[in-house]
Amino acid sequence: MNTCMTQEGLKGVFSTDYGCMAGAPLADLVFTVSMSRILYAFRRTLHNDQLESQICINGNNHMLRDVSFVDDTACPVSGNAAEIVAKTAAVAAAAAVSVFKCFNLDLNFSAVKSEGVLSLTGRGQNLAMRAVVKAGNCTHFPGTNGTVLCLRFVKNYKHVGTKVTFDSCIGEE
Repeated sequence: MNTCMTQEGLKGVFSTDYGCMAGAPLADLVFTVSMSRILYAFRRTLHNDQLESQICINGNNHMLRDVSFVDDTACPVSGNAAEIVAKTAAVAAAAAVSVFKCFNLDLNFSAVKSEGVLSLTGRGQNLAMRAVVKAGNCTHFPGTNGTVLCLRFVKNYKHVGTKVTFDSCIGEE
């Protein structure tokens, strides 16, 4: 079966002479199983690297889990204002980049591909927000092979048709 396909964000065309086309039932099944393995490794790495996040409500701790739909994943990260940017970069670097690289995949940190929505409250929020703005609303972290990647912080992020904003306002919906 000779097929060609393109992928948004990549230059050129892929040509194959065996396998199945994107959208075919087998391709969808293989993709789903592969993605579930990657997300399992991602979650295990977050746990092993002590990068999991939790919130305390009425004295009860609740683990924050990622939400995934096909190949889109939203991963909540919580922490105090002084450390949240560094923790978010650690999640992106140690967990996301390294885990995906183990599967020979590179995450795309271009604008509107992989971004963060930063919401700061409480003690130290003003100082932390000034530092983020001074850094150009992004944080840099090590990628693979000596590269440096940039995770942008945006005011709102559209994920699977729903907008998430830095101030948790649903007005844009």
